[in-house]
Amino acid sequence: MSNNTKLLLLALLSITFSYKAMGQSKLAPKFDTETMQFIGTKHQQATYLLRYVQKYAHLGDTLKTLPPFLDSILNGEIKVIRKRKLQKYLDRSTITDEEIGGSLDSPICAVSGVKASYFAIHDTSNFLTDSTAFPTNIDSVSWSGNRLDNKRTFKLTHIFINRLGASITPNDLSRHIHATKFESPIKNPLLNKSVVGSFIHIEVIQPRIADPGKKNDAIAIIPGFTDLQYKRLALIYVAASLRKGEWLIPTFHAVLDDGIPDGHDDPQNFELEKFDQAINEIYHSLAK
Repeated sequence: MSNNTKLLLLALLSITFSYKAMGQSKLAPKFDTETMQFIGTKHQQATYLLRYVQKYAHLGDTLKTLPPFLDSILNGEIKVIRKRKLQKYLDRSTITDEEIGGSLDSPICAVSGVKASYFAIHDTSNFLTDSTAFPTNIDSVSWSGNRLDNKRTFKLTHIFINRLGASITPNDLSRHIHATKFESPIKNPLLNKSVVGSFIHIEVIQPRIADPGKKNDAIAIIPGFTDLQYKRLALIYVAASLRKGEWLIPTFHAVLDDGIPDGHDDPQNFELEKFDQAINEIYHSLAK
């Protein structure tokens, strides 16, 4: 091996170790900043972007299969719903643009000419300070965490969904929102340019309490989310995909941040099967 080759290898190793020390996302090498997408088909991407999120951001294995309806839509077997049918449903249900990310006629956010491809699901991790148990009114209007009127000016997400299935849009889906450490070139140095605009961000309200004897928000309520939240999340997913013109790829916040120091641990206790069933029900109610 020549001296030049040795020097090149040492330089590459040095760069690799530097990146590891800085703690970039484990998914960074899979993201192409030219296409603004992860590697693989939509279906393949979903299997590693939807790894189950456990306490302290421990992740489950890459999925071997997807729930049936997500499997079908991400394999290209089912097209997005027509705008006329979705708008008719929204009008009939008195659901406003402010509840679903903006007008169906508006474009979705894009970066470098590429429309957003990812539907990033978060939980709000509402920390109940000094609480050792979850209040009994957590799924009612009397719990202050379900308020939405105070979230209109929030800058770091597109939509909030409370535990009653109501939602509000602080930022239209056409706006670029930076809501994960994955999207930060400082936190995630393998990204050679901004990818903000590749992700639609949805915050689903979830209360948290601390592990006994610790000052953290590690413990999420079980079940993590209500059926009404899954129903509204599914509706927003259908609407956002319509604005994209094709199905977005769902992903979890914690999976994106995996490997980054202080990466997030949400959404905890998310039941992918319930989300899948909710998308299926809404889609087929609209397709009639």
